[in-house]
Amino acid sequence: EPPPRLQNQSWVLRSLIEVIHTTDDADSRRRCLRTVRCLSSSPWGRTYLSQNNPSEEKPLLPLLLQVLRRPERDVNVHIQICQTIIALAPSFAEQWVQSWIPHMEVALMQKVEDPTTEKGLVLSALSALNVCIGVHP
Repeated sequence: EPPPRLQNQSWVLRSLIEVIHTTDDADSRRRCLRTVRCLSSSPWGRTYLSQNNPSEEKPLLPLLLQVLRRPERDVNVHIQICQTIIALAPSFAEQWVQSWIPHMEVALMQKVEDPTTEKGLVLSALSALNVCIGVHP
């Protein structure tokens, strides 16, 4: 269970999503993605994400996919997304995650196959792809 102070605070995730979606500042986007990754790394954080993920307007995983697909000056933004996918692995059986795995696999493969992708991102994308394929063959 999420800590009681955070449990009913759906605005936190919505605010993170809003910044990721709207800001042009790569540093702010990376910091928000790091927060989402940290939440994804713990059982209570994954529960919080699952319970507070907006289903109609700007859900989390389609947003991560959108950011992963677009060019980014700061490679660390994409690395944070790859690490978030890995951290979400225990939630892959949940519907809110499961339906997005095939789309993530395609986007990750595109990063791996692109000869201009930096080495650190290729390694992160391969790790995330390995996790996705392991759950969704």
